[in-house]
This record gives sequence, C-alpha cells and structure tokens, in this order.
Amino acid sequence: MTDFNREIRDDTIARLKGLSRYAPTGRPGSPAQIRRTPIMPPQVDDLPCLLVYLTGQRMTPPGDANAGQPDFVHEAVLNISGVLAADDEDDLDDRTSAAAAEILETLLEDPDWLKQFEAITAIEQRVGFDQQNYLAAIVLTSITITYRTNWPPRVPDDFATIHMRTPDGRGADYPVNPEA
Repeated sequence: MTDFNREIRDDTIARLKGLSRYAPTGRPGSPAQIRRTPIMPPQVDDLPCLLVYLTGQRMTPPGDANAGQPDFVHEAVLNISGVLAADDEDDLDDRTSAAAAEILETLLEDPDWLKQFEAITAIEQRVGFDQQNYLAAIVLTSITITYRTNWPPRVPDDFATIHMRTPDGRGADYPVNPEA
C-alpha cells in the first residue's frame, strides 16, 4: 500500500469519528470507536465500532506502458465495516440500513474528502453477520477510489548521451542529439 492510501484511510477515520452510532455503549457524545483492522473486536462490550482498512490496490498505466517515465492510475479499495450488536431482531433491518446510509452520507457529501482523489469508481455495500462470542451485524461498505501517480527517474542523467559497449568491452559515449 502506498502512503497516500494510508493518508486517505486516516482522513476517512477522522471524518467518521463523529458518527455517534459507533460511540461506546453507555457513553453518548463520545467519539466513535474505530479500529484500523478487519479483525472483529473480541468482546460484545467493544460494540458498536467501525473497522476501517485497506484491502489492496491496482496500478495500471494510463496509456502505453513503455512510453516515458512510469505513471499509473491507482484503484485502491477502502473498506468501512460498521459492526453493531445483533442480539435483538427488532428493527435490525432499519438499523443496518441507516448505518449503511450514514457512512455514505458522511463521506460522499464532504467535498474536502472527495477532492483528495480523482474519482470513486465503485461502491459496494452489503450486510453480513458474524458469530464470535456474540452475534454482530456488519455493514460493509467498499469504496474503490482512483488517483494518479508518476515516478520520475532517480538517475543523475539528462539522457544527452548513451553508452555503447564495443566488442573489446571498453565502449564509448555518444551524444543523443549531436546538433543540439
């Protein structure tokens, strides 16, 4: 993962801290409990919480891969899992639906969050359930973000000459553009 991906993850966490739905139980007004991992919390007392993590990136060239310095279009996948106690069936559908909507509204309605990258190319949302020592409803939102990077060469060379080896192994330097 690039450091830029981590910056986006950490900025996402900062923006989601205000979601009171994920504040520690019995402490209204506290910031949301957020973990930078996909690992479920070990105890039901750790619910509700958010898990915010990266699951990978794909880097592809925007055009001809062999022309000039390397540059890439990155597609990074940012996952946000809202973990809620599911020990009560009453209004579980409404709670998971509201949790999924709140995550999207918080991020997609924030122009400062959106301007960090070029585009959002996909969003996938689903609800799952996990049985550890407790039953949890997991609202998973996967957001694929796109941005570009380029990688200028780190060589102290202006590419004004090329070195050609001769059969005797010594070689010589030749100017690339002798008229310049």
